[in-house]
Amino acid sequence: MRTSTGLVFLAVAAVACSKRAEKIAADQPAPSVAPAPIPKTPRVIASGQDHPWGVFVDDRFVWWTNKGQGSGVVARRAKSGGAIEQMATAKAPFAIATFGPHVFWSDARALGGGIGHRLESLPIGVDAECGIKIVEPWSIAVAGGRLFWTDLKERVVASAPLLTSPPPAGPAAPFDCHAHLVHARTAGRPVGLAVDASHVFWTDSDPGVVASAPIAGGAVSELYKGGDKTTGIAVDATHVYWSEWGSGRIAKVPKSGGAAVVLASDQKGARAIALDSSHVYFTHPPTGSIRSVAKSGGAVRVHGTGQKHPYSVAVDASSIYWANVDGDTVMAVDK
Repeated sequence: MRTSTGLVFLAVAAVACSKRAEKIAADQPAPSVAPAPIPKTPRVIASGQDHPWGVFVDDRFVWWTNKGQGSGVVARRAKSGGAIEQMATAKAPFAIATFGPHVFWSDARALGGGIGHRLESLPIGVDAECGIKIVEPWSIAVAGGRLFWTDLKERVVASAPLLTSPPPAGPAAPFDCHAHLVHARTAGRPVGLAVDASHVFWTDSDPGVVASAPIAGGAVSELYKGGDKTTGIAVDATHVYWSEWGSGRIAKVPKSGGAAVVLASDQKGARAIALDSSHVYFTHPPTGSIRSVAKSGGAVRVHGTGQKHPYSVAVDASSIYWANVDGDTVMAVDK
């Protein structure tokens, strides 16, 4: 049986231990909290443009399209600086992509659409040659030896093989339009387009679908259905990422199919997206901002504000690029 003296001793010892623990804790440095990233200052790539819309970056240049008011242009500027080069004129150029010495753009014109092309000093317009009916081309991509495009009016996702050396009497552009392939006929508007080595991926905005099909042809797979205006799309080695401008979700799903994961929400109005190894970057026209979220999800970071309807976005190892459709500038900001 414990005596009252023993109980007092235990109580004193407990108090001493508690005070010693408090001192040890006080002597430890406070856990470090990573400060919020300080937004970088955007820089102007080009000013005085006429409704710049699509933007694309390769190793040397920043490329963009000026939608204009019935008379557009395709332009570029070296990443290292220098003069702006006007590469071609078009009716209403939108998306743009380069491949080796070639630059392609979609041209949604009032009297039918087309795919524009320029090789070296020769600009070429390709309309409905070789039996391809192109009415309102929107997104384009070059991969796997093929040129891919979506057509909003025809509601198709299509491609044609690139030619390494077009015959003199052959097609006007370096792709074999006789051998074009329709990968899918969509229920709504195929807005976004992305390609990897084996598949083509797209967003079908009206039914809210993210889908894919083999480049060589084959069955369409619906990877996700039920979104609210699925729009931008991009792929990496394992996943497909997209934006929903209706719901404001930024999400991903495995390429092989499975459960979709929401990376960010409350981004209503989000449009185009682009990827690097760790983040999804997207434009947010309602707030005039450029934003990103980690591929694993988490807090949304704002990279630039005060922009005038930024739509298309592109990234390289160090910077984010976009075009201000309702302004006159093509912009960039360090990551």
